[in-house]
This record gives sequence, structure tokens and C-alpha cells, in this order.
Amino acid sequence: MFQNILHDLGGAALYGIVSICLFFFVFSISLIWAMTRRSVLLREIEQLPLVDDSPSLSTPTPSHNE
Repeated sequence: MFQNILHDLGGAALYGIVSICLFFFVFSISLIWAMTRRSVLLREIEQLPLVDDSPSLSTPTPSHNE
């Protein structure tokens, strides 16, 4: 049954080859990008999740209840 389905698809093998080539290309580019970056830039990117962008709780907020 599955042989008939795969046989009727025609270019199914082409889709597999193209998808693997595309994956390899994107993975290679991202690996090359990561290896060629300066360590200073990577340290900055590494610390981004730890940066507190929210306003501090100790600073008073202006009130408009006049």
C-alpha cells in the first residue's frame, strides 16, 4: 500500500534531497557565523537574558491622583 503512495508522488525523492541540502546549508552558515564572531559580542549576547529592562521597584512612580 505505501509503495503505491510513494510511487504516485513522483518527485518525492527530490523533496528529500532539497530539504537535506537546505538544512545542511543553514546549519553550516550558522556554525560559521558563530565561530567567526568576536568573544566580546558573544559575551554581550550571552548576558541579554539576564539584563533587567523593567523599572526598578524602589523608584517611586509619579501619581496623577490630584
